Amino acid sequence: MKKITITLFLLLPFFIFSQEKVGKVAKDVQSEKSRIGIFKPFDIFKSGFESARNNYSDETKGGIVVTFDKAGVASIYSENPKQMELNIPLKENGETISLDLLQVDIFGPNFKAITSDGKDITNEMDRGKHFRGTVTGNSKSLVSISVFKNEIVGFISNEEGSFTIGKLKDSNTKHIINKDSNLRTTQEFICETQDDGEGYTAEQLNYDNSRRAPGDAVGVYVEAGQSVYNSFGSNMLLTTNFLNGLFGQSYLIYANEGITMYTSSMFIWTTPDPYTFSGSSAQLDAFQSQTGAFQGDIGHLVEYRSGGSGGIAAGFNGICNPNTDLSLCYTRLGQNTVINVPTYSREMKVITHEMGHLLGSRHTHACVWNGDNTQIDNYGNYSPGPTFISNSEGANCVDQTNPKLNVTPTIMSYYDSRGFGGFPMSNGFGTQPGNVIRNTISNAVCLNCTGPTITCPADVALECGDDKTPANTGMATTINGCGNVSVVFSDVNTLGNCPGNYTINRTWTATDEVGNQVQCVQTITVTDTTPPVAPVPPADLNVQCATDVPSPVDLTATDKCDGDITVSPSAVITPGSCDNQFTMVRTWTFVDTCGNQSSVSQTINVNDTTPPVLIIPKDEIAECDKVPTVGQATATDNCDGSISTTYLGERREDGDCINNYTLYRTWTAKDICGNTTTLTQTITVQDTTAPTVTGIINNTFDMGCNIDQSTLPDPQSHIDNGDITGKDNCEGDVTIKLD
Repeated sequence: MKKITITLFLLLPFFIFSQEKVGKVAKDVQSEKSRIGIFKPFDIFKSGFESARNNYSDETKGGIVVTFDKAGVASIYSENPKQMELNIPLKENGETISLDLLQVDIFGPNFKAITSDGKDITNEMDRGKHFRGTVTGNSKSLVSISVFKNEIVGFISNEEGSFTIGKLKDSNTKHIINKDSNLRTTQEFICETQDDGEGYTAEQLNYDNSRRAPGDAVGVYVEAGQSVYNSFGSNMLLTTNFLNGLFGQSYLIYANEGITMYTSSMFIWTTPDPYTFSGSSAQLDAFQSQTGAFQGDIGHLVEYRSGGSGGIAAGFNGICNPNTDLSLCYTRLGQNTVINVPTYSREMKVITHEMGHLLGSRHTHACVWNGDNTQIDNYGNYSPGPTFISNSEGANCVDQTNPKLNVTPTIMSYYDSRGFGGFPMSNGFGTQPGNVIRNTISNAVCLNCTGPTITCPADVALECGDDKTPANTGMATTINGCGNVSVVFSDVNTLGNCPGNYTINRTWTATDEVGNQVQCVQTITVTDTTPPVAPVPPADLNVQCATDVPSPVDLTATDKCDGDITVSPSAVITPGSCDNQFTMVRTWTFVDTCGNQSSVSQTINVNDTTPPVLIIPKDEIAECDKVPTVGQATATDNCDGSISTTYLGERREDGDCINNYTLYRTWTAKDICGNTTTLTQTITVQDTTAPTVTGIINNTFDMGCNIDQSTLPDPQSHIDNGDITGKDNCEGDVTIKLD
């Protein structure tokens, strides 16, 4: 936990005082008016008002509706007054009041606001202008006014009660000024903080200013569940206005007791949170499980839940507790039928009450007060009637003959919780609880600041591509320090023998709010022993020809480290038996600036297994006298290289006669890798032409009945004498027969 010390100007010392005391805020206002005179007037609402009963009678029995004065608020932002006077209407009867206000800062010097989705909204939110003071001329009153660019959040507390000032949820400009007792609904308040039965000593119950004024401030880590964000329509501006205005009002109550509190950091759930329980105790358990170290002295979770208000604190020892789980509290903001009308002062009371436990105060009806372990009041031990509650927290020490139900109710009482009514928040904590809290702050060792002590993370050795941010190399840690401690680092690099080898001397500097500063040095040794990340090479290939081998591609490697990467392509060929048969291994070698290298390879297998394409004369059917001569054959190949074409000769296969036969003519082609193709031409030879006869004499004889045939010529003699001959187009004899 960060230790925080902020010096406060206390105008008057604190002694044991009664409930009629003049509070610290009124004294500050009186002192400032004595110094400068009348405060400059400003406006936050336009003139005129209307009754809240006109449109909100189902939610409130009274109150007035006023209109936000944008120009007047702009003047407050531009002039940024340290003091101001406001004149505002208060009641339906036209009564107005004047307020004397001093501007205060409710944020720590290193305030941060973060959302659950990782967004830093510190510089985006409207921090507002926050004022606290009194009704003019009424030192028993208390006023808190938070001025934002689009709304006002505030309350006024005097002898009549508490008045809430806030924007109506159904309007962008309309605000209500409403007495809490006007609300038609009441909220039950249940505090689940259990009393430990440990009575206070006289020293704790009396505040002795001679020891030391409670000049140290308490930083509050505020965490708001998603229900708060959702209740404002997921509008971050309205959500932060609500939180800042609400806690600003609570800080006013403490300021009036002489105790300074401020918001040291804020976390808002804009995504589903782990706080899903209905009971306050279970919610606190979840908050403790969820929360580790935080920026602040105490932590406060707020959530909206159905039903009444309530809460729980982890105990009565929240300040300087080494177990930060015991520095946490939870407030349940009750949801009821009041939809449009704000109820800030009710919610502020619960928030103030739970933080009061962390600062040491028990309930006023517990058996721990007065130096004799009796109660201050019995509002928590009775219900209206009055009816004694036998199982209540302080039942064991109740004197039923003196029920103590006429005591002024205060923040740590159950007056409103048991239904006795409301009371002005200006009543504060009362004497004894206030003294307990003041003593807690005065005696808090962690708030008595010492300079910070810093511890560096261990020296580390990294590869140059590793994350060198503190997220990976470690953060320096600090203890002690006056206020919030800021930790920064600066790096000095010393180069080695190559760009990827170097040393980082990281100097961590811790500075607290009063300027105490310490340093330590972390050494980060960076080396580059990791080769470049080579790309995926082209796929291995199997091709037929040398000409099918693709051209090499350009490859690029990546490296985790800075510097150029050199690529060296190479190829190794293992020859085969011919020009189109070999193996090529292509290798790309990548070398970074520190000499680390990697490589990838591609294997290309070239193997011509495809025979040439042989073209020979086509098959024919020929007459025996027209047999073609041997033709020419040609050949082509898929790969480059010479092709040898050879005629292997002719084979004859006889048929049924000498002139009917088949000729087979064969050629072969071979490429340079020995792939061959052999084809045969088939010529079918046939004799289908009849022979011709020559020398036949055509004579006509009168072959009458008495002719002597012996006188006729003998045809055979013509054949025998060769007068008649036969001739054929094919080889072979022609036989002439006489029929």
